[in-house]
Amino acid sequence: MAGTNAWALARELLPWIVAGILIGATVKTWLPTAWISALEARDWLTPVLALIFATLLYADSLGSLPLVNALLQKGLGPGNGMILLIAGVGSNIATLGPIYREMGARVAILYACCVMTLALLLGILWNLFL
Repeated sequence: MAGTNAWALARELLPWIVAGILIGATVKTWLPTAWISALEARDWLTPVLALIFATLLYADSLGSLPLVNALLQKGLGPGNGMILLIAGVGSNIATLGPIYREMGARVAILYACCVMTLALLLGILWNLFL
């Protein structure tokens, strides 16, 4: 029983982990550090861009971690990395789908808006004080 559950969980999570590692390695290898530095120079714009990218990125937290780690190593601010992690996971279809089915569209939209707003505010504060 436990072995079957472990295998089912591994089959579900492993593709996301591998995809995250491959994307993170690609970003770390090919994305110029100057691009991230140029974004970080625009303090007010980078958190908003991170939020937009996070909402478009369909990944769970395991797949997002290698990507965010690579971006942090390239010079992305820690608050912007936090925005990518929180808003990306909190606003993807896998999260919003069950909320929509169980509680309706209004609650799902409210939830997504709250997650994105709080992620943006916390990321900005994190960037200011760290």
